[in-house]
Amino acid sequence: METIAKTEEQIRQERAVAWAKRLLASKKELEKKMDEDIRNNPKISELLRQL
Repeated sequence: METIAKTEEQIRQERAVAWAKRLLASKKELEKKMDEDIRNNPKISELLRQL
């Protein structure tokens, strides 16, 4: 029974790690898109300089 509980905990941890990796990848993609938008849109660049 302890082995099953341990395995269930390992599965939960693996799922949490996979979820965290997906979130990190999404964050990096959004940051990349944001950087592209800043570089390619003079209005956005100007607004950011004013901040």
